[in-house]
Amino acid sequence: ITNDGYGTGFYYRNNKIIITALHLVTGKNYISVVSKGEKFEIDKVYRMKDDLDIAVLVLERSESSNIIKYEVSSPTILDPVILISNPVGFKNTVTTGYITNIIKTDTGHFLIANAYASLGSSGGPVFDSNGSIVGVQTAYYDKKHQHIVPFTIIKNNLNSLIEVEKRFGRYHDEHSKGFTWFSRIFENGLQIIKNTNSK
Repeated sequence: ITNDGYGTGFYYRNNKIIITALHLVTGKNYISVVSKGEKFEIDKVYRMKDDLDIAVLVLERSESSNIIKYEVSSPTILDPVILISNPVGFKNTVTTGYITNIIKTDTGHFLIANAYASLGSSGGPVFDSNGSIVGVQTAYYDKKHQHIVPFTIIKNNLNSLIEVEKRFGRYHDEHSKGFTWFSRIFENGLQIIKNTNSK
């Protein structure tokens, strides 16, 4: 266990996977999860196509916590949003704001919101005022603005994941050369711990 950073992640698909930000886990050689005081291992790490800063962590077993089923929504500008994350290490912090911009790209779009986010917020789920999931908070798209990957895009890519394989003992993703943040990910009693020492 190291103290090389922190971030956020959350369960999805009957608690069998964890969705988080790719830059949090790239370059690590060991990832484990602590949930309600119990530690267990990550089986595989996957990324999504189109260089999305999203990682899917597959657990060696299903987590027995209460299973949450998410409704998905597509917000518009000035819609209110709620971010649940761990900014600066403060666990399960709720911040609110509004969608302030929708950026169109060649591969889709992403969202900008003014809900407070800081180091540790990456990987956090973003909801609308009705509790439907909007997207996932991730890294800076232009080195200045943190952004939200819409969950509609994430959901559409879940069936075409690409495994992040280990090279020289570390999870290596050739598409993630710009990701330099190192993190511990925790949310609702969930903590993903990365150890830089060889297992």
